[in-house]
Amino acid sequence: MTNALVNSPNHNSDLEMVRRHVRNAELRVAAQRKLVALIAARRLPLKEALELLHLYEVTLKAHVDHLAHVEDITQRYARPRRSGERLGRRFR
Repeated sequence: MTNALVNSPNHNSDLEMVRRHVRNAELRVAAQRKLVALIAARRLPLKEALELLHLYEVTLKAHVDHLAHVEDITQRYARPRRSGERLGRRFR
């Protein structure tokens, strides 16, 4: 993914895609929290709903971490460079 991002002519669209993933994951977490509250209010079993909430929260964290990584790459790639200067550490 990193090489594809660095070599992509559409850095902004790549960044927007990752931001969209974060927004969608945030919406999923919020919706699942509402469901958990509703289920708890009705005194129904919560185990599966809580497990799914945890999965959504883990996924959201992964998306947020990925966004930070992509923003870092995009920022380093976009800044002006001196002749012969590399991007930093070597990307795999």
